[in-house]
Amino acid sequence: MKLILELEDEDIGMHSEKVKMKKRTAARAIIFKNNKIALLHVTKDKYHKLPGGGVEKGETIEEGLKREIMEETGCKIRVTGESEK
Repeated sequence: MKLILELEDEDIGMHSEKVKMKKRTAARAIIFKNNKIALLHVTKDKYHKLPGGGVEKGETIEEGLKREIMEETGCKIRVTGESEK
């Protein structure tokens, strides 16, 4: 998989000397089933997101994506394509 976008703090108006941030590789998926798209609801912060998450050391992006999807949804996925920039 290839990198399609990288956001910096300045791109989204979030820059603070008080907040410590670190860069991490992550992947998210658009999962289709029966003409529906899977979204996760984060109840604590009251927002929705696509399933996926951080890639662990030693994993490929696809391996990390499949693991995260299994953890969050209990489903196995087949990657059929990648988004283009």
